[in-house]
Amino acid sequence: MQNKLILPIVIVALMVGGGSFYGGMQYAKSQTSNQAQAFTDARRGRGPGGGDQGRGGGGFTNGEIVSKDETGLTIKLRDGGSKIILLASTTRVGKMTDGSLDDLAPGANVTVTGTANADGSITASQIQIRPKMMIQTP
Repeated sequence: MQNKLILPIVIVALMVGGGSFYGGMQYAKSQTSNQAQAFTDARRGRGPGGGDQGRGGGGFTNGEIVSKDETGLTIKLRDGGSKIILLASTTRVGKMTDGSLDDLAPGANVTVTGTANADGSITASQIQIRPKMMIQTP
C-alpha cells in the first residue's frame, strides 16, 4: 500500500516543484525587464507613465534653451523633442558662479531639476547652466 502512494506523491511533488520553478523564472524575467526599462527611462529622463522623474521626486532633464519668457523656458532635448520648464522666483540658477534668471537665454545648455507636472511640464527648483560641448572635426 505504501509503495502505491509513493509514486503519486513523487509525481505531484515534481509537478508542484516544476510549476513553482517555472513561475519563479517568469516572475524574475518580468522583474529584470521592468528594472531594465526603468533604468532606460531614467537615463532618458522619463518616469513611469511617460512623465519625468529625477532627484527630489520630480523632473530632471537637460537640453538647449530655445525660448524664454517671464514664466518659463522651452528646452530642445537631445532626441529632438522639447520640454516646457516653468520658472518661479524660488528657482535656483547655478553656473560656475551664482547665476540668475537673466542668465537663462536661448542657446544656453541647461540641466533642470524640479517637480514633474501632470501635463508633462516641469516646475524648476534648480537650473544648472552647462558649458557648450566643444566639437572637434578632423
